[in-house]
Amino acid sequence: MKGKKGVFIIVLFLISITLVSSVYAADVAYILKDDRFVKDEILDVFSELGLTVEVIEDTKIMTKNLNNYQLVFVDNAILRRTKNLPIYNYPAVIMNDRYGEEWGLTDDDGISQLASTTPLEVKLVDNGVRQVYTEAMFPSGVAIPYDYLSDENKAPGFTGIARNFHRNCL
Repeated sequence: MKGKKGVFIIVLFLISITLVSSVYAADVAYILKDDRFVKDEILDVFSELGLTVEVIEDTKIMTKNLNNYQLVFVDNAILRRTKNLPIYNYPAVIMNDRYGEEWGLTDDDGISQLASTTPLEVKLVDNGVRQVYTEAMFPSGVAIPYDYLSDENKAPGFTGIARNFHRNCL
């Protein structure tokens, strides 16, 4: 009888830990190749929005339940475990232009890109035009691009909330 009671207590303890850990999961799963390359400006944006962030290296993605996060954010880096990241199953912001076709976001033409001599803007479906960058050029003089899913290349089933906007594009 003591053995069964001990097993019951251990099972109850494990269930409690699972429930507590899911309650305390961060709001955002920030996925990148190496946690040494976390971008402070991205963390600052999430902080300003009142969101907590857990940084997850892509090699550890299989140890995490991404359902415990409100949002999955994928950094713009070459990742090692892209096939282990079923991005289409979660609300996500993807700052990565490399894996559009692999993740089922685009057709084989991939992710589109714009650059401009002035700060880039997007046209929001419900709310006018918004500037997305404060500057147009890197200090080197190279235009800062933004990536987007064009209507011609995106996979079916996506709902657009913003569109690329051409004012002074290169």
